[in-house]
Amino acid sequence: MGSVIHGAGAPGSACYFYTPGIQSFAYNLGSDSGCGLTNPTDSPSTASRLGPVDLTSEFPTAGPMPGSPMLDAIPTAAAGLCDGSFPEDQVRAPRPEGGDCDIGAIEA
Repeated sequence: MGSVIHGAGAPGSACYFYTPGIQSFAYNLGSDSGCGLTNPTDSPSTASRLGPVDLTSEFPTAGPMPGSPMLDAIPTAAAGLCDGSFPEDQVRAPRPEGGDCDIGAIEA
């Protein structure tokens, strides 16, 4: 799936340790422009609208809230991302759910 890179510090801090940036293959969302997300399908400088962290699942996760740009952002035919290669998300929910696939580990 695409990744969510969310910085909690100063602008440009989301990829502080990954200078000069991250090699993007497709459908990544970054909270600032400091990650070097240059793939045409990426969403740099975009608010993720992540919900609260769920500590009750096997892995602590934070899924997208309603209206998040992460929702249904990956077309169903995207090879290796939303073509059935990964039929479940991180918490074992079906992927895709409700159309296209969501960016990140959780399918909302």
